[in-house]
Amino acid sequence: MQAMRQRHRIMAASLGAWALVAIASCEEGSVTGTSPQPTPTTTATTLPLLIQQILDTGVCFNCSLQGANLSGLSLDRVNLSGSDLRNADLRQASLQASVLRLVNLQNADLRQANLLTANLIQADLRSADLTTANLQNASLEGANLRDATLIGTILGGATYSLSTTFPIGFNPNAAGMIFTDILPPTPPPIGRGPLRASAQRPLCMPRYQRPAKRLPGAAEDRRRGLLRAARDHARRRARPL
Repeated sequence: MQAMRQRHRIMAASLGAWALVAIASCEEGSVTGTSPQPTPTTTATTLPLLIQQILDTGVCFNCSLQGANLSGLSLDRVNLSGSDLRNADLRQASLQASVLRLVNLQNADLRQANLLTANLIQADLRSADLTTANLQNASLEGANLRDATLIGTILGGATYSLSTTFPIGFNPNAAGMIFTDILPPTPPPIGRGPLRASAQRPLCMPRYQRPAKRLPGAAEDRRRGLLRAARDHARRRARPL
């Protein structure tokens, strides 16, 4: 290694001072074994792709959308369950009937956003700005609205539970909200129609409540036996001799 450095310095003396600097940097890289590191992918390059995916498919599970600009977009019926939307700009965005379950919306700007019938179950809305937003008939069971701005927010018909956290001094009953202690079921997967119940076969009926199969009694057995014998007798008489 010492002989190699000596040869490099002799070459640098003939080539000029600038070569000495270049050779020194090469020596440092060869000694330490370091190599140029790739530049990490920034969020700015992935955000447009994720936003386009949402607009095309309406689905983006557990996506990182921190600081995304979604203001004014029509995002009705999208499913963003588990996504990270901290500090996102959702001003005047339309999110009717959207599924925002377990979504992180801390410090998000939701002023004048349309969240009619949106599913915000267990969503994190701490310090979010919901000024004049429409959350009518939305589901807020288990949601965290601590320090959220609710000036002029429409909350009539929206549901909440004991685990829902509101800003200090906020009265959900005065805002027209409805208390429920049961979390609604998880919506069906995208692409399937809604399940329908009927009086004969209700959904999620416990096993012990299913109607038992009626077994025929002895009288019914005799009646069926007599009918069978009569049919056999008529069939034999109808045969030609």
